[in-house]
This record gives sequence, structure tokens and C-alpha cells, in this order.
Amino acid sequence: MKKNILAGASLVLAASILGACSNGEATTNKSEDTKQTAQAELKMQKGVQFVYNGKGVTDKDLENHRKEFLSGTTDKELKKLGGDNYVAENYVLKNELLKYVGSNTDEVLKAYDKYSETANKAYKMNKGQYVIAFVSDKIEEEELTPDKVKKLYETIPKEKRTMSFEVFKSNKYLLFQLAAREGLINPDKLQKDLYKKASIESKSLKMNKDLKGVIPM
Repeated sequence: MKKNILAGASLVLAASILGACSNGEATTNKSEDTKQTAQAELKMQKGVQFVYNGKGVTDKDLENHRKEFLSGTTDKELKKLGGDNYVAENYVLKNELLKYVGSNTDEVLKAYDKYSETANKAYKMNKGQYVIAFVSDKIEEEELTPDKVKKLYETIPKEKRTMSFEVFKSNKYLLFQLAAREGLINPDKLQKDLYKKASIESKSLKMNKDLKGVIPM
């Protein structure tokens, strides 16, 4: 039981920013910002905003994405991040990242429902946070061989090691962060490459050709 709680805490720490902010900047004025969350309707033209993989993405699609996967992001934060364009980029990135790890939205939402049934409320992630934890875990499993995990452990000075190797290799958050620091995983480049290759055509909403902001992982 204790192991599950610790694992949940690590995943929350690993993924906490997707549902809260996507450029690493936290807002300090909690009393103001927490009043207006991403539940407000998107203020954009009605109809198809852009075409993604041959399918029109409407204002309703983006509104639903915002409510479901950006539920912890305030209006003020969204404005700083780019408003409607950020929501659109986040929509594309979510789908591209899931596709990259061999999954899709339906699959990850089913996994989230199961996770929610047993998750400790103190550490429970929202859906946006869960997607990033899910993707991070899949990337780590694919990229980090047992030898690489061992080498990562050895990058921690002996006098600063606060956990055994067995505990270390089960800490997915720490593994991913160290792998990124050591250049074994490059989540920023991955996201930019995936976005650049995505099939996107501007309609009512003018889409950026290059990704403006990555999701911290």
C-alpha cells in the first residue's frame, strides 16, 4: 500500500504542470486565478478551427479538450500561454504523443477510469496530468534499458543516494528526469518534431507551423 502511495506521489510530481501550466511558470496570485478555471467557454468563431489528419477540429472539440485535459489551467494562465492557439497546439500534442507511444485518447481515458477507482485522493491526478504521466512512463520503458538505468543510478554521488537501486529503478519520475538531464531522453525535441510532422491545416484558427511551447514532462 505504501509503495502505491509513493508511486502516486511521484507521478503527480512528474505530471503536475500539464493541468496547471505548460511553460513552467506558476501563478502566485491564487485567490484571483483559481476563481476562473478553464471551464469557461472558448471565445472563438463557431465551426471548424483547423484540419488535423484530414478531420475538421471544431470549436466544440477544443472546448471539450480544454475542459477535460486543461482543467487546472486558469484563464489568466491560458492567455499568457497563447489562448486559443495554445489549446489547439495542446490538442494536437496530446494526440501525437499518445500515437507515438502506441496509444490513443480512448485507451488512456479507460486507463484513467481504472486509476481513479483506487487512486489516493491526496495524490490523484487530473486527466491532463495523467496523460503526461502515461506518456512519460511509456517513453521511459522504451528508451531506458537496464544498463542505462544502472548508469543513471551511478550518476548520483554515493553520499547523496537516499534510496537503494531497487527503489530507484521503480521511481519513474526520478528516472525520467535524470534521463532527460543526461540526454538519454529529449522530451522538448520530441514534442517539437511530432508537432512539425503532424498534418495540420489552418481554417478559422491560424495554426503555427512550429510549436510555440512544449509541455513540461
